[in-house]
Amino acid sequence: MEKVVILILVFGFSFSCSELKNQKKKSVYLQQLLQGTNRQLTSGELSMATSICDAVRFKRQTIVSSLFNYYLRFKMEEQTCQNANKTSSTIDTILVGNGPSFSSTYSGNYFEKMQTDQFGELKKICEAIFFNRDNNTNNPITINEVISSEEIIEYKFEQDQDDNTLIHFFASYGKKDGTSYRSYKIMEYIILITDSESPSKRGLLKGTMNSQVCSSGDVNTSEYLSAEFTKLVKK
Repeated sequence: MEKVVILILVFGFSFSCSELKNQKKKSVYLQQLLQGTNRQLTSGELSMATSICDAVRFKRQTIVSSLFNYYLRFKMEEQTCQNANKTSSTIDTILVGNGPSFSSTYSGNYFEKMQTDQFGELKKICEAIFFNRDNNTNNPITINEVISSEEIIEYKFEQDQDDNTLIHFFASYGKKDGTSYRSYKIMEYIILITDSESPSKRGLLKGTMNSQVCSSGDVNTSEYLSAEFTKLVKK
């Protein structure tokens, strides 16, 4: 089996390539056994998840509406099962819908959904966190979402090792392996949770990575993703 690592770098807002050095090693989560379907978030995980949800809600409420007036430009780098050499692309998109989503004339595949507290991978956890806080309840929040009897998603949170303004959020997709589940795809989002110098950056994604396991030569399991935008171009 080969690992597909598709790395998307966000260079806008003074984010540099060197600052994304931690992404590549995260594919070690591939083919790991997941922890089951009932484990609740620990207090540390809950704290990080709450910080992320507050940040992406801030983005949705205060930043997103202004972006409809711009073309949003992405920088994407990728490696596939068939081609270990990195290739780079620049994609221009516009925001559409209430999601919102990124729309483009780009002919390849790319990740279209913006990550907020109401849309994308974070939706389920953020809804549960805000419900508990708004209603002064303490309902359990689990790290897993059951897709079917054969597949689950497990969520992970990690503080960035070098920058305390960043938290890494992982969605590990697992398929049934005996009585357990084993991960075959990892989605990683690097989220800016605070920026004292530029508060308007809060909630933006610094980068996104998709890592998958695939059979040698099978490019059908590859995905092409976009993170947030790298540059704003006035319409």
